[in-house]
Amino acid sequence: MEGTRQRVFYGLLSRVYERSPLSLPKHLVKEILRDLKGCCRVLDVGCATGYLTRKLAAVCDRVVGVDINRKMVEASQSRNRLPNVKFVRADAHNLPFPDACFDGIVLSEILQHLDVIRALKEVDRVAARGCRMAVVLPDPTSRAARVATRLIHVFTGNNAWVSPGTVVGIMRDMDWKLVRFQSAGKRVLITMEKRGAGDAGRSGPGG
Repeated sequence: MEGTRQRVFYGLLSRVYERSPLSLPKHLVKEILRDLKGCCRVLDVGCATGYLTRKLAAVCDRVVGVDINRKMVEASQSRNRLPNVKFVRADAHNLPFPDACFDGIVLSEILQHLDVIRALKEVDRVAARGCRMAVVLPDPTSRAARVATRLIHVFTGNNAWVSPGTVVGIMRDMDWKLVRFQSAGKRVLITMEKRGAGDAGRSGPGG
């Protein structure tokens, strides 16, 4: 559930997000696109204003961006002109999609705001076997990243530090394998794959 402080903070941020230091740098966007290229149905959890969601649409068949903040979703929808992109307001702890319906998932700097175990279990539920998942987190070796995490927590009250190693460990326990662990400036990119063969299912979430 989104609290009042988070709703106000991210509602205001929606106006300038893509021009702020919180948006992903272009070199990291390229790495994520490379790892998810060719996926048929991709979910971008915590999509903010949809910049990465729209970029993914160039290399994936269909992309759904979800965010709990109404202003963020409205900004995403107003900027979208792509027929294979859809934006939905939803809670990452309770995604409105059927089991095993995505073969690509992105969690870009969103786990800090969530109950990590609940959110990752929900991601695992909607992920098909063979799904690729890209996770972006602040780099624990970066002092600037730690300062930024604390500052955002002052404003929102729900921005906790999340260890990249913890995320990898949780996903391994759910039978995901590590594909890539890369430091990228103030951020870490983790790419994992759900073990097992099979397609992403016949019915897609994007309609």
